[in-house]
Amino acid sequence: TLSPPVLDHDVLRRSPDYARGQRIPTGLEHDAADKHGQLARAFRRWSELPDDQNELALLKKLAQLLYVVRSNIAHGQKSFVDRDRQVCDATGRAIDDLLAALFDSPTTRLATYGTLAPGEQHHSRLADVGGEWTQGTVRGVIRRMEGFPAFEWNAQGGAVSVELLSSPRLAIVLSDLDAFEGKRYRRVVVPVEVPGQGVVIANIFEEASGGRSMNI
Repeated sequence: TLSPPVLDHDVLRRSPDYARGQRIPTGLEHDAADKHGQLARAFRRWSELPDDQNELALLKKLAQLLYVVRSNIAHGQKSFVDRDRQVCDATGRAIDDLLAALFDSPTTRLATYGTLAPGEQHHSRLADVGGEWTQGTVRGVIRRMEGFPAFEWNAQGGAVSVELLSSPRLAIVLSDLDAFEGKRYRRVVVPVEVPGQGVVIANIFEEASGGRSMNI
């Protein structure tokens, strides 16, 4: 429903007719909006006939458009105007839904290794969430940062013991936890090995300078 549609910055910048800050020619705007147009058409086909074939095609077109948004953010001109925020808000919700479907709702799980763990200094911030605690391990390293433990995920790292909270109410406090942890930590999703359960995907707070995790 975004109007105007998402434009592929790579298509724009490769055209000799594109100049930043100038009106985009109609033909070029149409070409740059191709991935968004493909998604809209796939959605209409799926709405009319929601069979497996049209559903798969719709998901593929959604993935293509999300990659355009990702590339625009990573390589495009960082203007951060209202239009950019609208696009990020819309696609962010789609990404949340995809993560929930692919990884069995990771917003219901939090791996803790420091002051949020049971019996630790700030565990009270999870007191109203309820849920079940189990033990698990994540791959990475633990360092000390101003007296507090700071985790960095690394698939080739050692096994780090964590306490894993599983609760359907966890999502309501995640934004509060983000603010509490501050800019020196970032919340990411990582695989957690749980004895008897295999691997689950959970949130964890990582040192903000870490760069190997699945940052969401």
